[in-house]
Amino acid sequence: MNRDLDPNAFRRVIEVTKASGNPRVVFLSVLFAQYPGVSIGQMHKEKEDVLPASGLPVSFLRVGNFMTNTFQWLESIKRDGVVLNAFGAGKFAPVAPQGIAAVAVQALTTPNPQEIYEVTGGELLSLPQQVEILSHVTGKHIGVVEISSEQEEASLLKAGISPFIASTVSQAYEEIRNGKLDFLRDTVQKAKGTAPVTY
Repeated sequence: MNRDLDPNAFRRVIEVTKASGNPRVVFLSVLFAQYPGVSIGQMHKEKEDVLPASGLPVSFLRVGNFMTNTFQWLESIKRDGVVLNAFGAGKFAPVAPQGIAAVAVQALTTPNPQEIYEVTGGELLSLPQQVEILSHVTGKHIGVVEISSEQEEASLLKAGISPFIASTVSQAYEEIRNGKLDFLRDTVQKAKGTAPVTY
């Protein structure tokens, strides 16, 4: 679990949840949970492992990159007209929050839900491709500045992020750069009955 948090806090949350009437649980996790060597995945997988032992009926939504993470670029776009890219040419499939919500509803209301739902958007995009779309939509040129994982980690530390989280996030970016999330799933389409929202 996250070393910055009380390691027993999550277990206490589960105990309180169970005491409230043994409800069905849908846990928002990450696609990296399938990769043991990735810190952010390990952090979520450890929490995933607590839930089945509780006896609660549970489904895991393993989600990739939220489309709304784009808002993290606002400051650098406003200040410098650029987005910093620690992903390189790595591609991933950004997913809209309403797509994630649709899968959560399915997991909560289906009589026999899946144990694990891998949730992605419907199109693989690199960060430069996302920025190109933003430039087209806004009618303003937005540049991309390539940075290393080490530079990303240093930037997070400078912003006041804890060393553990800064290291975890920068490692995840490096894994995306190396193609770990370069895949699509049709989970959202099955839940909504329509194609996922495009970036």
